[in-house]
Amino acid sequence: MHDYEDWGRFRTDTTAEKEERTMREFRAAMEKHGEASKPFWITEIGWWGNVSLNGMSPTAEDDAELRRSLKPFYTGRNYLDQPVVAREDARRAVWMADVFPRMLAIPGCEKIFLWVSMDEFEGGWKPDALYGRSDDPKVNQVDLWGVIAGDRKWRKSAYVLQQMLK
Repeated sequence: MHDYEDWGRFRTDTTAEKEERTMREFRAAMEKHGEASKPFWITEIGWWGNVSLNGMSPTAEDDAELRRSLKPFYTGRNYLDQPVVAREDARRAVWMADVFPRMLAIPGCEKIFLWVSMDEFEGGWKPDALYGRSDDPKVNQVDLWGVIAGDRKWRKSAYVLQQMLK
């Protein structure tokens, strides 16, 4: 099962209540169809629905804290220093501390896979290269899913995950 809540917009709820409800409904469907004894895995779960700051721009206009603060592309260095990246990672850290225990408490849930551990910078992260989502061929694509930044530094959420794994 894949579970992404609030896809396509900034999340406002740092609890995993929606994910838990979705997975319990999935589990109930398994039971209804005679599969109560079968285990299941959550094969993808993650925080951001907008992935890149450019994709977030329309949603950011509805957020007083972010209005008119996002550009369609940044250098690799500036991307990782963008305040929205830090803000969303702090929120993801709180969510991660909540989501894993909730999901593993659902009967039959054996494993959970976080998508993805490291940012996906097209061509690899380079401090001065341009990244974002643009029709300009000089701009590389980037997806900021990672608990590990493109420069391979751990974000706050990576340390939360490490503590849970211990």
